[in-house]
Amino acid sequence: MIRGQQPGEDEREQQAETDDLRRDPLRLEKRERHREEAEEEKDLRRHGGGVLKRNSRGSSLFILFGASGVFGKLKDALNLIWGVVVKPGRPVRTLIRDRFLSFAMVLGIGFLLLASLENEDWLDGVASKLISIIVIGYRYD
Repeated sequence: MIRGQQPGEDEREQQAETDDLRRDPLRLEKRERHREEAEEEKDLRRHGGGVLKRNSRGSSLFILFGASGVFGKLKDALNLIWGVVVKPGRPVRTLIRDRFLSFAMVLGIGFLLLASLENEDWLDGVASKLISIIVIGYRYD
């Protein structure tokens, strides 16, 4: 029982809601659908997302690996344009290091993109607050 309610008030509210739902079958169907969706979502959370979670991890890794490959090809193209000669017979360790550096560049560029977007949102918020203070003369809180 909620503080301040009379005894039996909860039961009366539940009975009134049940009567309303009986009169409106569409509302009852919508409520049942919502309850089923909530149960499905709870099951997904309980089981950790299952296949969807694994597939999203795999696809993310695949995208990052492909992006690092694109950076590697871009490096090769720029070496060709600028006439840089790569030493023949490079060991596998150098190839792995180059892949890692390309991967790090992808992550770094992604971080810079996210940081610039966050900075832009923050500056928009500050600008709107300043405009409301200057033009209107008071702040909204």
